[in-house]
Amino acid sequence: MKTLLHNFSGVFRRFRLPTALNLIGMSVAFAVFLILMMQMTYEWGFDRFHKHADCLYRLEITHEDYGGQACLNRPLIDAFVASSPHIVKGALLNGFVDKQYVMVEHDGNRESFLETLYPVSADYADVFELTMVEGDRSALSVPGQALISQGMAQKFFGSSSALGQQLVGEGWTVVVGGVYKDLPENSIVRNAIYRKISDREGAGQWGMNNYECYLRLDDPASAAGLVSNFKRYFRHDQLNWEEMDLRLVSLHEVYFQTDSHFDTQKQKGSYTLLRLLLGIAFLIVVIAAINFTNFSNAQVPMRVRSINTQKVLGGGVGIIRLSLVLEAVGICLVAYLLSLFYIYGLSRSSFADIVVGGLSLEGRLPLILCTGGFVVVIGVLASYWPARYITSFPPALVLKGNYGLSPKGKKLRNCLVCLQYIVSFVLIIGALFVNLQNRYMLHLPLGFDKEQVVVVGNLTNELKKQPELIKQKLGGMPDIESVSMVSHLIGATDNYTRMGRTRNGEEIQFLLVQADPSILDVLGIKPVAGRNFQAEDASGDGTYIFNEMARKQFELEPGDILSLDWGDFHAREQIAGFMPDLKYNSFKSITEPFGFFVGKNTYLSKVMIRTHTGVDYTDLKTALTGVLHDIDPNYLPEISLFDEVQDYLYEKELRVGRQITFFSLVTVLISLIGVFGVVMLESEYKRKEVGIRKVFGATIGELLRLFNKTYLQIATACFVVAVPVAYYAIIRWQESFIYKVSLSWWIFVLAFLSVTTITLLTVSIQNWRVANANPVDSLKSE
Repeated sequence: MKTLLHNFSGVFRRFRLPTALNLIGMSVAFAVFLILMMQMTYEWGFDRFHKHADCLYRLEITHEDYGGQACLNRPLIDAFVASSPHIVKGALLNGFVDKQYVMVEHDGNRESFLETLYPVSADYADVFELTMVEGDRSALSVPGQALISQGMAQKFFGSSSALGQQLVGEGWTVVVGGVYKDLPENSIVRNAIYRKISDREGAGQWGMNNYECYLRLDDPASAAGLVSNFKRYFRHDQLNWEEMDLRLVSLHEVYFQTDSHFDTQKQKGSYTLLRLLLGIAFLIVVIAAINFTNFSNAQVPMRVRSINTQKVLGGGVGIIRLSLVLEAVGICLVAYLLSLFYIYGLSRSSFADIVVGGLSLEGRLPLILCTGGFVVVIGVLASYWPARYITSFPPALVLKGNYGLSPKGKKLRNCLVCLQYIVSFVLIIGALFVNLQNRYMLHLPLGFDKEQVVVVGNLTNELKKQPELIKQKLGGMPDIESVSMVSHLIGATDNYTRMGRTRNGEEIQFLLVQADPSILDVLGIKPVAGRNFQAEDASGDGTYIFNEMARKQFELEPGDILSLDWGDFHAREQIAGFMPDLKYNSFKSITEPFGFFVGKNTYLSKVMIRTHTGVDYTDLKTALTGVLHDIDPNYLPEISLFDEVQDYLYEKELRVGRQITFFSLVTVLISLIGVFGVVMLESEYKRKEVGIRKVFGATIGELLRLFNKTYLQIATACFVVAVPVAYYAIIRWQESFIYKVSLSWWIFVLAFLSVTTITLLTVSIQNWRVANANPVDSLKSE
């Protein structure tokens, strides 16, 4: 312990700047590592916390043409749940619901909330074995009762018991029959109001694919034969196993399942991204450890006298080596404590928004302790070889030594610096490209004019029943050019209604948005064939305007008639015209046949507004809220610019771009800290050489060029190695995108120039002092 404390105090006294640089580099690296581990454990832990997580599955339909389908019909779900004794519990959920207005009366006050209410079958809570705080899960089997989360109970009723309390919605009333413990955010099982679905809803309707099916099996191994067993013994006219199939998706895989259409889990994870972030986390720590090793190696000539003196005075080599390793571990632990302080500060800033799962240290003690153990291992690995080397000199050697300038020392140090540069170049190229891809998605033409579009969501039932009054009130505002009510916000989702119609005896399928006749005016779209919607279309059976893709794929023409025969319901719907292929979904999804539908049987729940140029958005939002409140005082405003809605659609991609950019800059920073430290110590070794060169007439510019030459050569060689690595990584990452930006050469050039320029500035600034020193003083000190 005495030796350890002596070494600690000596290091901090003699090497203040190198130690400070080490602490900065290591603490930043450990902070980034822990942040990335927080995100990874959050995403990897999706739905793994359930009591029987390995036995939970979602049933999906698969089609050869377009992959999976998460929504099923109720008869199929009921039949599958009853098909095997290995299915302990099965339940359905209607996830295609908007948030609903809930009126709560508490302590004599009535208050309105906007919450999600899911109709589910009676066994839903048993499938996931929700932990009850009050009441019982069996409340779901009682009509008129509901389950709410603990957080909702506190929000609605404070510290009072929620059992027996009444929740009043638009057209429904339920009594709280149970309160379940809040579920973590990393789950597709949401904290919502759950009530029993009507026994009649969807019963016998093989064409009504509105429900998700969740199963709890007796054993994960049972999943293998369930689908084949069901297909073998169950037959129905609506099930054609030659064109469709079924699959069971493990619940914790649903978050990573990207080929499922009509999936209510909108934000998806990516194993590729997790591997990328894990690689970045370890690379940053490796770079920091390389810095530590380089600093230690560079200090050998200045510490060998002290070490050899300890050996002459009887210090054992093993004890000295152990003290040096413990010294390094101590520095790493101090750096780790600093990193926890950084994270605590970042958790209270806007930076926390770019990290999935947040940055709170609360509840993450196991991860913090495991990372602390990893930090100790890094300290041991980074210091063992320098400790072994510095104690390898014979005791009689009490010289400064020249390892720092020896060919062997330079070679090792340059190899470690090269690894840092390769990683830095790869990450900077990747960050530039990711941001370019995101910018490409956000700025590609959509086929309609989005610049003056404002959207209003989650209308109350009272507002939905008065579309003409809404259009009249909003259309009369001076800042508004046109107004349209729609079933879906165009360009804000990847989930649209898929419809089938018959034309000349052949069935065609397409994606559909229900709207009123002014929709094309709001979007600034002009028909390319046929006519626009007219006011009288809203009172007819139905009128379509399709995109050009539908026109070509189905060989449609203006005036064609589409037929709908659904039981006793029959309709003849006409095609009014065609529009360009607008981008109605995200650039992560392909474009399909798509159309707007106007008719008397439409469900319009949202508003899209075109404003005049130069309108103040804040004032407009206030005015819109006032008008809607005049129609229904219970409306809770949800008003935003179209750009804000689109940002939500690309939320994950934008977050990833910001993350990679930040972590890439951190990597370059840590690498430059290492370069700065090595250059600083090398310049001390070269004082005599610099003095001699100046005596023989070398100028400061020539000396700086000499110092920079080595690092320019290193950076260039590393760039050549990094380019194919970065190119391969980018190509793999692009595979998940339908629309891809081209890989421009200037990205590589910009990465090279940025990293190299900063490096040369760092080297020049550090060597300026040595180059300007009086050669007499340099030779005298030598």
